[in-house]
Amino acid sequence: ETAIADGACRVTAGRSDAEPRTTLVMADAEFLKLVSGNGNPVTMFMTRKLKVAGDVGLASGLTRYFDIPKA
Repeated sequence: ETAIADGACRVTAGRSDAEPRTTLVMADAEFLKLVSGNGNPVTMFMTRKLKVAGDVGLASGLTRYFDIPKA
């Protein structure tokens, strides 16, 4: 689980009891492409390599929380 709150990003094993506002599901390789700047989230979503449940608007802005290197 990855939680973003109070200006910090926390990654933990397993799931919390809190209800998520949005959930992203993708393969490990797709995640690495996304966070390295080598994947296009819109293309990944349209080709079903990235699945979003919950608040899609929140999901679309998640990349602003990460320092993604320029490819």
